[in-house]
Amino acid sequence: TAARKQDIFAATRALLVELGGQGLTMRKVADRTGISLGNLQYHYSNREVLLQALLNSFLAEYEAGMAEIGARPSGNLEGDLKKLLLAIFSDPGIEACGVIFKELWAEAQHHPEMKEAMAAYYKRLSSHYADLFSELAGVPSRAPEVGRAVSVIVPLLEGYCITGNVSKTSDSKLAKDWARIISSVLSDKV
Repeated sequence: TAARKQDIFAATRALLVELGGQGLTMRKVADRTGISLGNLQYHYSNREVLLQALLNSFLAEYEAGMAEIGARPSGNLEGDLKKLLLAIFSDPGIEACGVIFKELWAEAQHHPEMKEAMAAYYKRLSSHYADLFSELAGVPSRAPEVGRAVSVIVPLLEGYCITGNVSKTSDSKLAKDWARIISSVLSDKV
């Protein structure tokens, strides 16, 4: 059932946070979920299948949250980018991203199906940012400066997901700095 699968995902996420990918076993997930190992294997035949399903679920949730963040151009590109970045930083899923995502990313380096899912996710995410930047800057999404801006934002956000909770810089200051950089790239001033 859908409820059982959500319980399994919740247990798997909690164990990833507590133990990391190396400590995650099917037995521990079954125990945490309160079901037998056989019942867990009925839903997910092995650890890789479970992690692939968790990855797909996690990415779908994250993308749905990102889809809700829209671009509303005001004519002040840097200010609009700052608002966009603050919306991303305040997303409730950003903390989970830092822990769960890095574990799933590490696992994906050893499993071709997960690696393919991760690559497809990055393509969709990059396309989403290209559309947002295109809207805010008033340039075509295929413009070279939009591609460069996307190549700046994606690794910055990945790093923020992992280290943002230890940064001494406020989200507002960070958003202002990043907005200045991305604005310069979109304006083709770098």
